This record gives sequence, structure tokens and C-alpha cells, in this order.
Amino acid sequence: VNTEQRRVVVAAGALGPLVELMKADSGAAVVEQAMARSNIMFKNEEHERLVVSAGAVPHFVKNLTSPSIALQASAVRVTKLCLEGEPVSLRRVVDAGGIQQLVTLLLTPSTLHASAIAMLMMLIPAIEYRKLIMQAGFQAALLELGTTAEDAAVKELAMETLEAVESQYGRQR
Repeated sequence: VNTEQRRVVVAAGALGPLVELMKADSGAAVVEQAMARSNIMFKNEEHERLVVSAGAVPHFVKNLTSPSIALQASAVRVTKLCLEGEPVSLRRVVDAGGIQQLVTLLLTPSTLHASAIAMLMMLIPAIEYRKLIMQAGFQAALLELGTTAEDAAVKELAMETLEAVESQYGRQR
């Protein structure tokens, strides 16, 4: 999908119905399709604002811990874009329970552990978010992941992150 095609889809008003499909409890396949299609739209700040203002952020956040790997991947991608984007997008992720969902993702079978760690580390320097991250059990989740992950690189990343967090912010398990 190129930029012009995205512009046509947005101009046609297709984003709203995609968000409504995500909100509907009409089965994982329909939700997965809606998320994938709205993901296509999530390529620039203007489209990000449209997705955020359409109320899609809580649905992406909820799917961070979906049993569907495709939904998890879509949710991680959009959540990351929100965290890197405008402050209102970041705040909506946090307000939708994104911190707890990202910590929970560390404790679920997934190929997205490194992405979850990176997103939490983006937030941790801000005092208000650090408190929420620590209360959500980030350090305990890192320790668990660092001792039980099957992927050696994920184990190493978890333990290095835990060491860095504890040396900078103290132990809070």
C-alpha cells in the first residue's frame, strides 16, 4: 500500500468502519482483519491521529496479550507508534492499560518480548510512568523471562535490562 492509496482510503472514510469492526465482538478473524487494515493506515502522524481519535487505541492495547500472534504483532506495532508519537497517543496507551499489558506480554508465549521490553524502557525515564511500570511487576517479569525464556537472546536481553533497571532505579520486586 503506497501513500496515495492510503490517502484515498482515509479520504473515503474507511478508517472509522475498521475501528468499529475492532470494537465489535464478532470473532477473532474479523477483528484481526480490521486491525491489519487499520495497521496499513498507521504510517504517518496524520493517520495516527485519525486512528487515535477514532478510539482504536484501547483495542490495540487489549490485543497485546491476544492468543493470536498476528493480533499481538499488529498491537505491538501500533502501540510502539503511539509511544513514539504525540503525547496524546502515548497517554491513551497508558490510560488503556498499556503498561500492564506490556508487562503481561513478557510473561506470555510470544516472539515479541524484545519489543515489549524496548517499549517499557522508552517509558521508564518518566517518573509517572516508571512508578506504573514498577507496580506492574516489570522487574519480576524480567527475572522470570530471563530464567525461563527458550530464546537465549531474549534471556540475555531480559537479564541485561533487569540489571540496568535495578542499577538505575533500584530493586522493586
